[in-house]
Amino acid sequence: RWSRSLTPRRAYTSPTRNVSTEFRDVTAAPRSSWCDSQPTMSITCSQDGPVKRTLEMPGVGKRTYHLYIPPSLCSGTDGDDDEASSPNANNPIIASDTVPLVLALHCYGGTARTMMHLTKIADEYSFVMVIPEGMSSSWNSKYCCGYALDNDIDDVGFLSKIIRTVEDDTGGLVSRDATYGIGWSNGGYMVTYAAGLFRAIAPISGHIYNVREDIFPMTADDDVTTTAIFMHHSVNDQYVRMTGCCTNSSMPKCCCGISQNADICVSAEGVLRSWAVDVNGCSSASGSAMSISREDGGDGVTCHTISGDGCRANATICIHSTEGHFNSPSFEAAFRMQNDIGDFFARDACLINRGTWSAEDRSCTCEAASVEGRYCLVDGIASSNVSEVDGTERPFSSTSFVLILVCGAVVPVLFLALQWVKRLVPRRFTKASEVRKDVEMGSLMTDRDLRSY
Repeated sequence: RWSRSLTPRRAYTSPTRNVSTEFRDVTAAPRSSWCDSQPTMSITCSQDGPVKRTLEMPGVGKRTYHLYIPPSLCSGTDGDDDEASSPNANNPIIASDTVPLVLALHCYGGTARTMMHLTKIADEYSFVMVIPEGMSSSWNSKYCCGYALDNDIDDVGFLSKIIRTVEDDTGGLVSRDATYGIGWSNGGYMVTYAAGLFRAIAPISGHIYNVREDIFPMTADDDVTTTAIFMHHSVNDQYVRMTGCCTNSSMPKCCCGISQNADICVSAEGVLRSWAVDVNGCSSASGSAMSISREDGGDGVTCHTISGDGCRANATICIHSTEGHFNSPSFEAAFRMQNDIGDFFARDACLINRGTWSAEDRSCTCEAASVEGRYCLVDGIASSNVSEVDGTERPFSSTSFVLILVCGAVVPVLFLALQWVKRLVPRRFTKASEVRKDVEMGSLMTDRDLRSY
């Protein structure tokens, strides 16, 4: 159907998977009670907010992440049922659908609580959301920061294991092939550094600098993994400067020792251009160009998108004029484009199986009869022996049976012949990268809806 390698540049592998089944609502409870937990035997939908889970990681022991499954994905409720919405209601998850999985990574010095407000995106778009905890409030993302960087913590392995575990434990509700990442500051560095784990990312005020060196190879076999990017940065950010962070004494310094870890200053726009070429396959010649995809409508935000020859995915940066590091008075209050990121991910997921995304209705219409679900990510129930007119089952003809037998015999022979020819003329065959129809390369907005991109 659709597949994508999950093997990260620093993959974590283990012969066993030791997953704690500890759960606890972390939204309603004070911070002092986060470490308390209540055992359960399976994942359920809790109306009380994200719940705590732990994973055993080599060398560091238990690590924590918070899992949020919105009410819209709970069986027995559409999110409006009074009984199901009661504080203590826990319902089984819907196993017959597949929806995007979104990871949200906090800043250096922050915690998962910093990102809890983003569960509103999960509610709006029916995403499953994971909010991991960094070691000592930090992530090891090559350039930034703190304890995780100083101690070479395997955060890529941690995120990879979270994705595999949630996919396994939710019984198909999410897929690693439709996994997305949001990161703020140190979290932004992390989602770009671990880009091979995600289909699309939204780094905010933080990103790696040498795209080719930092995230390649993104898979073990050096195969290129396309990852769409929706960057956000403010021109007056004094913590992670938009002009770049580096050891150059003539350049303004960034916070937290970041400037000590990069020899060459690369601006946010420079990173976007490199990403478009090295990750998303855009032509480095005049065939691709950066154009305005969202005009400043009075909110101080202008977005630019790179499009053109060879581009396999969207590469967009939104430049904010006055928001600094998006930390005043808080990240929740300062960064106001959460729903734009939600639409970016939702449209991408919808288009995996060539669905049609409506930003106005926030819905995905499946064009192919073979798929279904909120994002057209589930194999459909339609089959060739069901009448499209009245839905009655057609008799299975002997002709169909013969055709199946013939195809079963011919296809393997053709496959072997093709492999033989490849060996004879190896240079005639190169692995082509499919052009992803994930996000429109044109305008991010319509006259009615700024999120229609």
